[in-house]
Amino acid sequence: MDRFSWFGFLSVSENGTLVDENNKITLDLCIKTMESLLIESLEPPLNRKRGQDFGENEWIQESDPEIEKRKEKQLLEKMVKQLKE
Repeated sequence: MDRFSWFGFLSVSENGTLVDENNKITLDLCIKTMESLLIESLEPPLNRKRGQDFGENEWIQESDPEIEKRKEKQLLEKMVKQLKE
């Protein structure tokens, strides 16, 4: 596996550290966040709500260049093998 997802209740500062804003994590916040995560991850086709209870920050995952090279090498090896058959 070459991916992971991370979700949290704390804010992230400009330098990438987690910020505990006076322990504002409530049961209601937990429930709304879990609902939003499930909606976003499962993407139910008939659900119009979408995950609306996320904070304002979304971080996009970057590809690891080493993993990409490994995938390309495996693809090339597979193609060469198929050509030899």
